[in-house]
Amino acid sequence: MKALALLIGVMAVACGKGAESVEGGASGSVGAVDAAVLGRLGEASAFEVTAAKPYDALGCARGEVEELDVLVCHYADATAAETATKSLREFVAGALTGVVRKSGSDLVAIADRKEVDPKGERISRLAKAFSPTP
Repeated sequence: MKALALLIGVMAVACGKGAESVEGGASGSVGAVDAAVLGRLGEASAFEVTAAKPYDALGCARGEVEELDVLVCHYADATAAETATKSLREFVAGALTGVVRKSGSDLVAIADRKEVDPKGERISRLAKAFSPTP
């Protein structure tokens, strides 16, 4: 019984720390993803922290922009982001259209799962907005 109480206490502390990182994100990030990066794609508040481990990232945020499924992940550096491109391609797999783009140490995956963008015009616009301007 004491072990169960200890486990519940540890879980409560862990949940509290997770909430702090999300709340802290309101001032500049959603998890490890910078709100400015998300802002290039749409309203940063439309994104929620999601599991980063499947994408080998420091942090990821997922949301819907213009009815498209968008995943943005932040990596330690540009090389790590380049290496992880394949895992984000798996996020796009199965969608009518989709794209993965890199910008520095960030990756974005945009997938049209609802089949609302058959020509890829919305995806193209969002991908251009994510990419840095020369």
